Amino acid sequence: MVMGMERLLEIRESCETFMQELLEQRLAEAEHNFRRQQLIWQQVFWDKLDELLEHRDETTENVVISLLHSSSVSGSNAFHIALYDDEIYIEPDPPCVYYVPEFLFVEIEEDMEQIRNHIAFDYISLTDSEMQEMKRQYLQMVYESAEDFFRLMLPDSKEEGLTVYFGRYMKQVRSIGEI
Repeated sequence: MVMGMERLLEIRESCETFMQELLEQRLAEAEHNFRRQQLIWQQVFWDKLDELLEHRDETTENVVISLLHSSSVSGSNAFHIALYDDEIYIEPDPPCVYYVPEFLFVEIEEDMEQIRNHIAFDYISLTDSEMQEMKRQYLQMVYESAEDFFRLMLPDSKEEGLTVYFGRYMKQVRSIGEI
């Protein structure tokens, strides 16, 4: 019998392909929902950006959209959007807002039930901590895929002169556009 971390790694490997296929379905549905109401989703995002830019000063050069580990733990699914000067993550308390792209998270619990059912074929008894870890892994995949949606939501105007980055909080980020 496989115990502890070995078992969790085995479970993770056994459903990796299934979770990727499920994610592709979820993203196709999210894109359909996003496109159907794109102007609404963009306006909500732009309103958040406007709220953030009210705190901009002359040294601000960057907007960073970050994935937060705490969002998967708390279930908030919020992204941290903050202003920085030329050195990202150096400022201890930058002006920030939180934004939840709700169209990405509409049926996460249904996805988790499908993942649970898939795993149950090979594993008779799943612990809550094992399912929490699988949810964390799946949400991480969803969070990372949000980059494409943020690219679509950025305003066309580049009058602010800011570079927008996307990535994991306090980790590596990549440029996704300018505003």
